[in-house]
Amino acid sequence: MATIFRHPKFSPAARRALRLGLQALGALALTVVVALGSVPANAQIQTQIRPIPEAAKLARLKLGVFPEAEIDGRRITLGPGVRIFNRDNMLVVPAALKDVSSVVAYTTGSLGEIVTVWILDEAEVKSIRARARKSG
Repeated sequence: MATIFRHPKFSPAARRALRLGLQALGALALTVVVALGSVPANAQIQTQIRPIPEAAKLARLKLGVFPEAEIDGRRITLGPGVRIFNRDNMLVVPAALKDVSSVVAYTTGSLGEIVTVWILDEAEVKSIRARARKSG
């Protein structure tokens, strides 16, 4: 292919234009390959299922001033290292959710304190309820 750039039939300007065109085409092809390679990774992230344990309980949580909270209307304490995951599975500090009531799945520690909370969307609520029905 390098011989076409030296062929006497083509002028120097034509050879230069051909070389630039081939370089642009190569750059475009590389861009398409990289873009197509990242599509499955993005799709996988969006369809990821959160790892909510079987032992997690379903309830309505309302946070007060840390460490106070209410689970289905009864007072409960948040553990000192409580982890609260929002619907995007990102950690949220308890102060950001003060006086907000949400349907959640939660786990408790050995002293009865809440240690992990997942704020749920409707599909996750249905899934956890169905899972609870299956297990008894």
